[in-house]
Amino acid sequence: MALGRAWSVAVSGIDGQVVEIEADIGRGLPGVTMVGLPDTALQESRDRVRAAVSNSGAKWPDSKVVLALSPATLPKVGSVYDLGLACAVLDAADVVPTEAVSRTVLLGELALDGRVRPVRGVLPAVLTAKKHGWSRVVVPTATMTEAALVDGIDVYGAETLRELVLWLQGDGPLERPDPRALPPRAVRGDLSEVVGQHEARRAIEVAAAGAHHLMLTGPPGIGKTMLAQRLPGILPDLSENHALEVTAIHSVAGTLTSDRPLVTEPPFIAPHHTASVSSLIGGGTGMAKPGAVSRAHRGVLFLDEVAEMGTKTLEALRTPLEDGEVRIARRDGVARYPARFQLILAANPCPCAPPRDADCVCAPTARRRYLGRLSGPLLDRVDLRVRMQAVATSALMGETGESTDEVRARVARARAAARERWADHGWATNAEVPGPALRQKFRLPRAALEPVEWALRKGAITARGADRALRVTSAPKQRNSCHTARVRVSMYLRQSQDRTGDEYGIERQREQVQQLAAQRGWTIVATYVDNDVSATSRKPRPQFEQMLADLQTGAFDVICARHMDRLLRRLSDLERVLELCEPHGVAIVTAADGVDTTTDGGRLVARILGSVAQGEVERKSARQRAAVLQAAQQGRWVGGRRAFGYESDGVTLREDEAAAIRKGYEAVLAGEPVTAIARMWNDAGLSTTQLKRDGSPGQWQRSGTRDVLLNPRNAGLRRHRPEGDQSAFRKNPEAFVVGRAEWPAIVDEDTWRAAVRVLVSPDRRRAPTRGRQLLTGVGRCHCGSTVHTGGARRDYRTYRCKAQPGHLARKADPIEAYVEAVVVERLSRPDALRLLVPSPTVDTAALGAEADVLRRRLDDLAEDYADGVLTRQQFRTANDRVRARLAEIESTLAESGAGDLLAPILTGGDVAAAWADLSVARKRTVIDALMTVTLHPVGRGVRTFRPESVGIEWRR
Repeated sequence: MALGRAWSVAVSGIDGQVVEIEADIGRGLPGVTMVGLPDTALQESRDRVRAAVSNSGAKWPDSKVVLALSPATLPKVGSVYDLGLACAVLDAADVVPTEAVSRTVLLGELALDGRVRPVRGVLPAVLTAKKHGWSRVVVPTATMTEAALVDGIDVYGAETLRELVLWLQGDGPLERPDPRALPPRAVRGDLSEVVGQHEARRAIEVAAAGAHHLMLTGPPGIGKTMLAQRLPGILPDLSENHALEVTAIHSVAGTLTSDRPLVTEPPFIAPHHTASVSSLIGGGTGMAKPGAVSRAHRGVLFLDEVAEMGTKTLEALRTPLEDGEVRIARRDGVARYPARFQLILAANPCPCAPPRDADCVCAPTARRRYLGRLSGPLLDRVDLRVRMQAVATSALMGETGESTDEVRARVARARAAARERWADHGWATNAEVPGPALRQKFRLPRAALEPVEWALRKGAITARGADRALRVTSAPKQRNSCHTARVRVSMYLRQSQDRTGDEYGIERQREQVQQLAAQRGWTIVATYVDNDVSATSRKPRPQFEQMLADLQTGAFDVICARHMDRLLRRLSDLERVLELCEPHGVAIVTAADGVDTTTDGGRLVARILGSVAQGEVERKSARQRAAVLQAAQQGRWVGGRRAFGYESDGVTLREDEAAAIRKGYEAVLAGEPVTAIARMWNDAGLSTTQLKRDGSPGQWQRSGTRDVLLNPRNAGLRRHRPEGDQSAFRKNPEAFVVGRAEWPAIVDEDTWRAAVRVLVSPDRRRAPTRGRQLLTGVGRCHCGSTVHTGGARRDYRTYRCKAQPGHLARKADPIEAYVEAVVVERLSRPDALRLLVPSPTVDTAALGAEADVLRRRLDDLAEDYADGVLTRQQFRTANDRVRARLAEIESTLAESGAGDLLAPILTGGDVAAAWADLSVARKRTVIDALMTVTLHPVGRGVRTFRPESVGIEWRR
């Protein structure tokens, strides 16, 4: 019985353990048995090793071979042991000397022909061998440069098993690595290529100097990704220990390249936003492989479109951000990988992400849901957040920004200063300083801590967020500090409401700002006052805009206000002002809350206070909306501009305007166009309740007149629009009615609802000029289609078939005269008063509701056809059925309302005179309610009018 030994290394994560390989050649049937918890790849190595030994000129033993890998309880993974297994068998067979094998660690996979193939994890394996006192190691030639990164151990490269055997026998050499040569720095985009974005550029520099985590938000195409990709270029090179640590991770991951065996620059890892938890944190079968967080160790992990990532994936980042490492348990053991990276997040503000926030079409819930995937605990671990704005046109024509080399030099000095400052405590950057140390051992002055303590009391930040604010504050200050003599100050004063005009609040602000200026020796050179002006409404602030215009001319050095919410109350306004201040070196300082934007911490506090102010505005808006809804449900009037038809108290009727509104409803139901009603009101000397900019009364136009007629207040009803969507109200006013109101009605509810159905009818919108002639849209061709006026003759009008041009052409004047004479004759009969009796079986409310449902169904059918849910034939069939029922309902409603139209004619005495006084639209409505007029062709050559060619079928 013969026994041989060899040694290799088992790598778990980036840690390793020396493995002893024993080979026993004993009695028994030929075969190979392997023990020591091998995985599948290692079990298959029995055949690989036997073939490699035989093809290398050596003889494989013709008896039983037992291979054992110790420690027996350690799972063995991969093909790295092939070289050691072969040498152990050859040692047992006395092919190679035992003394030579016993001093060598062997790493590599064998091909069937005896070639030595590269394996992963060579660098951590060689580090482990050196740690355990081994003097030499043999690795595949392809990984020899990687192994040579470890000093203090002899590295040899084997191309084939035969070369290794000859070297062990002392009959041939093995390759040695060349002297180490550091590769040149990788070529990256230059920071000067980024246009504008001074605030974001400064944030990138501060993040690089202190290794802080950063989040960039803003619309697409403004430079978020460009800035993140240029961050590694301004970071200093890795130290030797850090470079080996990072290279070991990439060796295990299999991402090292032969031209760059040593990772000397901070890695930049940018996984796709669809990445899974395993690809981000690490995973895989057997022994876990390093994920993106470990491959970004000592470098940058960039998550672009972070709002599109899964919530579970993002939440998995919380532990690595706190601990700086990940521990992943799999079948073959627990792998530990370091993960101390710098996290950079980039996201759009909403799904639609327009260049301007004002153009956003997303619902508020959609905006909240979009960024809601970023949980509070995750965002609490981000040190800096920057809201980037669209680049102004002046930025494209301005000077080129600083280059990467210039910024890298400043970052290197800042990193060196931080290392020197924290050297006695074992910290290298500000981001590594624990919070207790900043709060206790390196506590800032109380005045500097007041903004952070105030934000904690308000709940704007957590204790962890306060620690991160202190870390950022520890970064070097900007070079343009404003705490110097002879500083020009602009004073901004504002109060939202000043009903008396005494400006008491303005004076209090003025005193505090002047006191601060006096204490610091500043000179106030300009004062801007916006009294009785809100900072949250969409109305412009004249003095605020003037101050920003003067800022760009270099008129002052500091903007000073009493409090941040006096200056602005929206984060978008804050970012706008900061972007204007940065290129001109202007700072923002407040007297009450200690904001000073000349420091990174001061800008952080400004953003915190801006967030608090915007939150207060949103809460106040929510309370106001709730109060308005309650008032609407109770039917109360809550003030505002005077409603047409009512006095300023909102309850008392103004009779002349109320009478005009009643006539307007009568005209709508009679078929009159809205423009005619607007002219009627203007002719009556009535003006709109909203004055022009010059203070003169406004004239009625079509849109304003229509809005008045659609208003449910005219029927004594209360409406409520939660989102203020005027367009939705105009399409369906009845949907916004919440109950009865406290003011008297001008018209009854049925009249208002009937008029609304006429005004919002899709047919009315498609044909706003319908009815210029008496029978347009009312008369029928003998084929069943409607008729309209038209023709090439100039001396007379004609009616033509709308469906088939040339199918019918009749002179209009004699036909209209005949139809009008028939109507007058019918209304002059003694039994005409029976036409005023409405049908008792008609439920107008139910029919109106059904008509609304049918109109919405037509819209749904159109959408289903557009989406491909319905075929063309299915769409036509359903559309024709719905339109037929809708026409039937509209005809019934017209007939039921005919009595109101006929009453003035039948009760006036002279029917002919009353008929002559009606407009064409009213005449057409009466004709449509009483009869169906059908036009027949008269044939060629007939020049006289024939009454029998006009068919009249009475409806009642």
